[in-house]
Amino acid sequence: MSKSNKATGRDRYNFLLPFIGYVVQNSPVEIATVANHFGVDEKFVRDAVTTLTVTATQRASGGEDCYYNFAEDLLEEGIISITQTDGIDAAPRLSGKQASALAAGLSILASLPEFSSQSEIRELLEIIARGSTVTGPPVI
Repeated sequence: MSKSNKATGRDRYNFLLPFIGYVVQNSPVEIATVANHFGVDEKFVRDAVTTLTVTATQRASGGEDCYYNFAEDLLEEGIISITQTDGIDAAPRLSGKQASALAAGLSILASLPEFSSQSEIRELLEIIARGSTVTGPPVI
């Protein structure tokens, strides 16, 4: 996604899950750092925080709605700090099969001439390789 404000609803939705995982792992974090990490502008990140603040998720066990709460005073200073997270509280982990499928697909892409010079593919393969030694619940 480019640093454009012309994001679609699908772009915003697809941004929220990795955004939540990143912020949960790195909180407190500067909005500029998050924007740079994801290659979006700061307004897009601020809008994501607003969306999460007013959007409820339901607990897996049912029952009451859960919200993400952020320190308002720090937000005004350009810092995202989660004060409460009843929803996703850790970055999702890939199962071995999911990681293998991603690695295989990326390896095929890297072998194609039009993608062979793309360092991002090598970086993703390194991330998958590093993650294969981390234990945690798999993403279903």
